Amino acid sequence: MNALPRCLVVALSLSLMTGLVSCQNFIDAAASVSSSTTLGWTYDQSKGLQPVRANPPSVAYRRLTARANLVPSLKMYLQAKGYPDYMVEDAGPYSSSIVCFHVAKNEAYLMKISEFQYDKVKIIGPAPIGEKDKRLFKAMKELEKAASAYAEPEDKPTP
Repeated sequence: MNALPRCLVVALSLSLMTGLVSCQNFIDAAASVSSSTTLGWTYDQSKGLQPVRANPPSVAYRRLTARANLVPSLKMYLQAKGYPDYMVEDAGPYSSSIVCFHVAKNEAYLMKISEFQYDKVKIIGPAPIGEKDKRLFKAMKELEKAASAYAEPEDKPTP
């Protein structure tokens, strides 16, 4: 654990023990620190079109989960629509945009998130996925399937 989160945890612990902070506020603050740390650590890996996979957790899955812990509207979106199949994220210093593609439903959603006002999230959609994008997703799915099969051990005949 790096120094900043440790200092924050110590300060929150002292506040909790003295009664300045409730237990729920402490848990929420610790989750926020964890989510922010995850977003920072995975920022360089978050470029371009990314598959969102829970098992094993892809970078996009971890980033969406961490951001949902910070942004209540995104959390409600994921609860209502489920995790997308693919996403594109464009993060800037003051705002970020996320495009979520639900391939099976042929839907795409755009989310615009202000980095300083998490309650001001704009969700636009659904919009249909274009034919060119459908072909791209189909090719990516086939590539993922081939990579998965390649990673599995070959059956060796027993002597």
